[in-house]
Amino acid sequence: MQYYAVSHFSFRTNGAFMHELRLGPVVVPVLYIDDDIIAVNKPAGLPVFTAPGKVAGTLTEVALAS
Repeated sequence: MQYYAVSHFSFRTNGAFMHELRLGPVVVPVLYIDDDIIAVNKPAGLPVFTAPGKVAGTLTEVALAS
């Protein structure tokens, strides 16, 4: 199995998000989801992974909790 990291792609939406990832006050709109991939509109300033000094409130934590 191969994995690819994609930093940019384009697609059209009607402006309404069908799904959201939520954890407390953090809301992350889901742009696309299927059995293999999820594309989200990550808010600026939301870290993806834990780091020194930032152990909670990450995109990873939100995704795993949803």
